[in-house]
Amino acid sequence: MLIKVNCNLCGGNNFKVLRSVNISPLGGKSELVKCNECGLVYINPRYDEEEEKRFYASEYFENG
Repeated sequence: MLIKVNCNLCGGNNFKVLRSVNISPLGGKSELVKCNECGLVYINPRYDEEEEKRFYASEYFENG
């Protein structure tokens, strides 16, 4: 599940969309945004913790 998040650096929720992105391999559309308060660039929305665990399953690290 994709969740909207505030800026990790300053906690702000005022941002400018830089571009749309496809965050594979789980699929889903998101945006690359720039925080208007501190300038941090990040993905929003992003996957919740459960989806991240699924993506980074133990098999991910076994062959790399």
